[in-house]
Amino acid sequence: MATPTTHVSRAEPSRARRALHPAAWWAWAAGLATAAIETTNPVLLLLIAAVVVYVVATRRSTAPWSRSLVVFLRFGLVVIVIRVVVQILFGDRIAGHVMFSLPQVSLPSWAAGVSIGGPVTAESVLEALCEGLRLAVVLLAFGAANSLASPYRLLRCLPAVLYEAGVAVTVALTYAPELVTTIGQVREARRLRGRPTRGLAGLRGMAVPVLEGALDRSLELASSMDSRGYGRREAATSSRRRATLATGFGTVLVLVGMYVVLSSTTPWGLGAAALLVGAGLLGRRGAPGSGRESTAPVGGGGRRGVLDRRRARRRRTPGQLLPARAPAGPHPAVPRDPDRTRPRAHLADGRAAPGRSRRVGRSSTRRRGGGVPMIRFEAVTFAYTGAETPMLRDVDLEIPEGELCLVVGTTGSGKSTFLRAMNGLVPTATGGRLAGDVRVAGRSTRTHAPRDLADVIGLVGQDPSASFVTDVVEDELAYTMENLGVAPPAMRRRVEDTLDLLGLHELRGRSLRSLSGGQQQRVAIGAVLTASPQALVLDEPTSALDPAAAEEVLASLSRLVHDVGLTVVIAEHRLERVLPFADRVILVPGDGAPLRIGSPEEVMADSPVAPPLVELARVAHWHPVPLSVRDARRVAAPLRVRLSTATQARRSAIVPAAAPVASLVRASFAYDDVHALHDVELTFRPGEIVALMGRNGSGKSTLLALLAGARRPGTGSVRVRGEDPASLSPRRLVKSVGLVPQDAQLLLYCETVADECATSDKESGLAAGTTRAVLDALVPGMPIDRHPRDLSEGQRLALALAVVLAHDPPLLLLDEPTRGLDYPSKARLEEILAGLASNGTSVVVATHDVELVARVADRAVLLADGEVVADGAARDVICHSPVFAPQVAKVLAPDRWLTVEEVRRALASIDELVEQP
Repeated sequence: MATPTTHVSRAEPSRARRALHPAAWWAWAAGLATAAIETTNPVLLLLIAAVVVYVVATRRSTAPWSRSLVVFLRFGLVVIVIRVVVQILFGDRIAGHVMFSLPQVSLPSWAAGVSIGGPVTAESVLEALCEGLRLAVVLLAFGAANSLASPYRLLRCLPAVLYEAGVAVTVALTYAPELVTTIGQVREARRLRGRPTRGLAGLRGMAVPVLEGALDRSLELASSMDSRGYGRREAATSSRRRATLATGFGTVLVLVGMYVVLSSTTPWGLGAAALLVGAGLLGRRGAPGSGRESTAPVGGGGRRGVLDRRRARRRRTPGQLLPARAPAGPHPAVPRDPDRTRPRAHLADGRAAPGRSRRVGRSSTRRRGGGVPMIRFEAVTFAYTGAETPMLRDVDLEIPEGELCLVVGTTGSGKSTFLRAMNGLVPTATGGRLAGDVRVAGRSTRTHAPRDLADVIGLVGQDPSASFVTDVVEDELAYTMENLGVAPPAMRRRVEDTLDLLGLHELRGRSLRSLSGGQQQRVAIGAVLTASPQALVLDEPTSALDPAAAEEVLASLSRLVHDVGLTVVIAEHRLERVLPFADRVILVPGDGAPLRIGSPEEVMADSPVAPPLVELARVAHWHPVPLSVRDARRVAAPLRVRLSTATQARRSAIVPAAAPVASLVRASFAYDDVHALHDVELTFRPGEIVALMGRNGSGKSTLLALLAGARRPGTGSVRVRGEDPASLSPRRLVKSVGLVPQDAQLLLYCETVADECATSDKESGLAAGTTRAVLDALVPGMPIDRHPRDLSEGQRLALALAVVLAHDPPLLLLDEPTRGLDYPSKARLEEILAGLASNGTSVVVATHDVELVARVADRAVLLADGEVVADGAARDVICHSPVFAPQVAKVLAPDRWLTVEEVRRALASIDELVEQP
């Protein structure tokens, strides 16, 4: 099939044709920075700054020239002030007019030669101003290069011997922006907690969560790069080698030109010529039409690179999911089969794995021991450093090719450890002691690093945003393929297929940071799927997805299992979503207890964690246990007849006359060009639990942010107890509204649970023991000597809730509170919310968990595209929706039963009536 080409208009050059290789941008920035360092003329410094700001403003087209200039002036002013202060305190004194004198400070003997204080002259202040301007221009130049060509674009062009250094440099470069992002998140969380964000007290409280959060995300990025094959580009065609030589030669010319220009003994014209030629060689490699775009990495030239050809995209055959596997480059441990387009996996005994067979149904893949073992654990025991009990003990199992395997267990039982051991991140990235052997497609994780397994196994972690390496959706989807040396035509096909497969085609050019949590999760899944691995491992892939999106993702994975032979391993707490697709279930009990492995019917018969459908089967004594709503409806007719004579117990109605705690009047909000909310009108009254539901990106989190005062509406008004929450001070805000964000860890920063409670009381002016008493009421027996990061998801959520509830706010806001919680933890949360509502607290929960809504919500608000499309009693709203209805409601429709507990009580009342004489 012919390779698509791009037709570029001569009248209006495309953005791709104007794009430069990232090395050219960094060479340009280095030249400007060097010129700024070597000059003391403030006019030239201002000229260099003006050039940088103009180039950034015109290239990125994100802000007018005036706004960019204002940003630079503010930034430069801060740098200049800092430099002047440093010069006054520590700089050498220059003879001249003395403006004032500072007291002389004596320093220890080890600081000889350093003086603090003394006379300050006008010349020293002027010198400090000039040096501050110079430093500002240098930082501005490199900041401009970072905005025009992300560091990862330059680093992935490094030769293979420097890939290890590239990972370290990427983590270092990522730490700074992650630090800025985390600072904003922690500042907002601390304001919602009523803590100061300024001064020494605010700095002390922000330092720990900011530094730890940014470091955790940077290390997670390093793990993601490793598991996605960074450093594995072995295949180098002759054209790629020529491009590499051109890049190296261009870099040398740029460096020589910079030296010649700055040297006072050589003609500067020669240096300028060398600079131009070197930059041209660097930029030519990534420019379309240069003859090298077929071998350059995706995105290597500007913001799109190879993916700019989407204007000439081809139509795919109907029903095509992912294209045939393209060459991924030879691997030293896996010889290439000339009859196949990718290396053949070899088994432990050296036999070549046979070709993939087409799976027709779930029963065909459930043959135990009847398939090629894709993943094999051999006597695996693992314990974290310092742990007394192993997390995994003597694990022996095989997961065949073409099977969808579901991993279940309580929070903290070791599911994530089990998954990360499959591609070697345990113990490579986590530390600890691992005994035994784990093999994937015949490759041992003892002898193969995670990057060397990227072509056979892909891993999607719990936090997708922490694993993103690039900036744009398309680039993220192509990143793993670049590391594996996949040809650009195959990249194009796979990216297009994945965009359609996961419903991401409208987001292809969006920044990853601008996506909602559910959209980011779909991108993370797609970024692994594009590499076309033989096995796919996912850790809670549907936790941030709405029911419809979760169903689409799981259905797509199931098709890949049956049609392509992909092996899928999923760990998930919301079993009601995944169980119908599973071929086998692995129960991880925790504390090193033996794993239990069997068919879904066998394991779910007495599993300690089970979805509502299985619980309903236990109440109704159905055997075998149905795994889907369709199977349950086929046997539910007698149960529906019995329940038709019972009366449903309704929750107490909300008093409409009660004064509202909060209200939104025609409130609208937009992020740049994305309208998150539009003319929303809602009221929230005391004692009611309101569930905000809707697709990913429908505006749920934004609505909570407006109610919490973290955002101001663009139009309309928001009132909490008659006041604008955005204008309240932190101390007054926490007495009116409390918000627990999706990441409860942002609210916590002390070393132990006990310190967290005591600090909360002290900083908020509460009586000693107030927060601890609330925590004991929420979760009795919480270990108070543990670090908050060592707690389970449910315990961390309870601690954050205690910190917020200690102020007794009349309005409590929860953003996806059940994410990462198992069924017992969710049951405890439901009791807590019911108790708060009975005491008059208005609770607003933004959630995709329809089972939580069915059990605790009095009222449900359905959002779509930022507008309210349904608002009423929870039973009426969710039962009318085939998407948001809980499992029990679907099985017992048309009767409106919502929960297993309702059915259990109804059956008990019927039995009592039958037993009465």
